[in-house]
Amino acid sequence: MSILPALANATRVRLLGFVRAEKRTDREKIVKATKISDINVRRHLACLASCGLTSQDDDGIVWCEPSDPLSRMFIDLSLS
Repeated sequence: MSILPALANATRVRLLGFVRAEKRTDREKIVKATKISDINVRRHLACLASCGLTSQDDDGIVWCEPSDPLSRMFIDLSLS
């Protein structure tokens, strides 16, 4: 699935940058660090998960770096 939906929202890109930097974190930490409301964090994480960029395990949210170089370039450009 394309990662473009994940990059279509500035708040989601900010959240994406935080989760990518942390590699693994919990939702409460994301809410506190980004100051994005819990409901919006859940919505944005759902979008990232649908694009294959995050998954969830017992310890929280896990970043899944895309293997496609073009996707990684799009993410890098969106965060710069």
